[in-house]
Amino acid sequence: MQPYIVGITGGSASGKTSFLRALKEGFTQEEVCLISFDNYYKPLAQIPLDNNGQPNFDEPEGLDIEAFVNDLMKLKNGESYQRKEYNFNIETMETKILQHNSARIIIVEGLFIFSEPEILKHLNLKIYVDANNGIRWLRRVNRDREERQVKDEMSKYQWENHVEPSENKYLIPYKEIADVIILNNTSFAVGLQIIKDHFKQYILCNP
Repeated sequence: MQPYIVGITGGSASGKTSFLRALKEGFTQEEVCLISFDNYYKPLAQIPLDNNGQPNFDEPEGLDIEAFVNDLMKLKNGESYQRKEYNFNIETMETKILQHNSARIIIVEGLFIFSEPEILKHLNLKIYVDANNGIRWLRRVNRDREERQVKDEMSKYQWENHVEPSENKYLIPYKEIADVIILNNTSFAVGLQIIKDHFKQYILCNP
């Protein structure tokens, strides 16, 4: 039996990372594995530039989509692979080698997974993590400052010139095809438990 493939997307700072971390808790590596689009960014020199010459990480051209699909197919066929963890171009951050092994449930996470047909066609379940724009903006500024060494001015520039235009083009129009929408303005606890129960039921019914 081929793995059950679950796609999870949502706007910047909607809480996808926290949701995914909590979702994996309680499952073994044989039951659930995660493949993140973030680890498929091309080298900085290949990232498209905006009209002001700034790298735009919110365009699909900045990601190696072919490599992502190839690795997803390996997992779907029961194979394993390794991939370098993307370090957001932070020189002081150690680059880890991630080991990905196939599992009963494969979680595919990323901004463009609904808008890219070669990824979308493999998804058995589509989940959209959502939150109010104002809340997401505050989360984004704090995250950029604390985790990615990005100044507030650049965060604002990227939000207005990269994040919002990209979401309006590649994310929001595809929200309507989601099977489940998790609202995360304050907490995703209820939605998380529903998806966890669904995973447990799937594993139980597909030994």
